[in-house]
Amino acid sequence: DAALAAARRSGDEITEAIVLSNRGIVLGYLGHTAAAERDMRRAEELFVSKEMELNAADARHNRGFVAATAGNLALALQHYQVARLAYERLGVGRPNALQDEARALLEANLVDDAHRAALAAVTGLRAAGQRSELGEALLLLAETSAAAGAPDERAATEAQALFEAQGRHGWSALAAFV
Repeated sequence: DAALAAARRSGDEITEAIVLSNRGIVLGYLGHTAAAERDMRRAEELFVSKEMELNAADARHNRGFVAATAGNLALALQHYQVARLAYERLGVGRPNALQDEARALLEANLVDDAHRAALAAVTGLRAAGQRSELGEALLLLAETSAAAGAPDERAATEAQALFEAQGRHGWSALAAFV
């Protein structure tokens, strides 16, 4: 709150947007979704006003995360689609964002779409060399494959191995049960 107040006092709208975006993410994880949405919406507005399209797309994506956390999958998917189209227009890959979208699609029982998004996330993370995120995407790919009736044991096994190598034993155990 102090950083936000300082940014507002100085008229620094970019810092204000960044602080709002960060606070919105934290509020979303804490389950304070109404406050998180307010922060994210304002951050997006500020980024748009400063012609910071990528930051605005990230804020829109984060609004999808907040909506999904609140259980509003239809709104989450709308936000994710707007953000994904902005990323595509800007020529920016955001495979992590695809994971969130895939999770919401799976929760909405849109299994084929979820599987495509999870596969794209895995492909993008591999291409970017983001091994720290790859395990979660592989686990999601295994989950979407299982939901489609075609379990992908290779994805689950690779996810399990990555989690073990990272010392994430709880995640490893989860991957073993997919």
